[in-house]
Amino acid sequence: MKIVFNLMNCGLGNNGGSQTIVHSANLLQKLGHDVKIIDTVKNQFTWHPLEVEHVIIKNNKLPETDVIIGTGLHTFLSTANYKNAKKRFHWVRGWETWQMPHRKMVQMFSENKHKITFLTNGIGIKKLLENVDIASYIQYAGIDIYDENITHHYGEELNNEINIGGLINLRHSSKNSEWLIKVLDYLNKLGIKTFLYTYGAKDFKTGKNHIHVTQPTTKRKYKIYKKVDFWLSTSVNEGFHIPPAEYMTTHGVVIGVDSILNGTMSYIINNKTGYLVDLNWIGFAHKIIGLKNQYDNLNIIKDNSFNFIKNNIGSRIINMKKFINLMETI
Repeated sequence: MKIVFNLMNCGLGNNGGSQTIVHSANLLQKLGHDVKIIDTVKNQFTWHPLEVEHVIIKNNKLPETDVIIGTGLHTFLSTANYKNAKKRFHWVRGWETWQMPHRKMVQMFSENKHKITFLTNGIGIKKLLENVDIASYIQYAGIDIYDENITHHYGEELNNEINIGGLINLRHSSKNSEWLIKVLDYLNKLGIKTFLYTYGAKDFKTGKNHIHVTQPTTKRKYKIYKKVDFWLSTSVNEGFHIPPAEYMTTHGVVIGVDSILNGTMSYIINNKTGYLVDLNWIGFAHKIIGLKNQYDNLNIIKDNSFNFIKNNIGSRIINMKKFINLMETI
């Protein structure tokens, strides 16, 4: 099958969204399909090798394909109107209100829904689309277990020191990255010795008890996960938030926000596979204080979280095989 990922007027850069496209395209090609990425600018993604052909479109010479998949918001209309494809999909992987107001986005999707099949990468965005009468299919990219030997154990050491972790992304205010610093400072002011471990695409000036890694390798990222007792998922407007899910493969406990677009709705069931708090930084701090002596509960939750990711979300290869079946049968 010929498959084209549309990145025109969107592009590939060092971010989680591009990482999903690169991994998915590479794996679909390894599974025997002819995969291309079409774009209007050079590839700026450097975290991992891109193994498929990256075609910069000139003079509107668009390749013929069995399937075209829109990726970012600015690729939607060119995908919906792509004439050289037998099937057209748009993979909504975040609610991009930083690109377009909610109302206009819904209007654009609604006016063109007869031309295209909508995919989402999580339950939250699927529910949001259902609320505006747009049908969609959930297609996860998948989460690979990097090292099954990495596992957390929760015990009395939490009374001596707590290590929290999170993603730093200052490009979009919806990431709420500054909450991580507020939680760190608050807990330390209460006399709870706390350290913060973060990573992100850009450098970040850190203060006391804070270590930040810019563009970590996969190996370095999991070294961070291994150190962290609680991963704080502060983002909204997400589809499927990757870092918390990766952290759960290390038998770790995630605390996220209680919001339809928290990006964790697909894998955090409150008090079963993780914890949800109100949409403010103080909720994270209070939840950590309340949990730090609940060793038995934490050790149940951390194993539930690992099993849920493994059995309900699944690996990249499992999900790409499901993707192929979806593209062939719709």
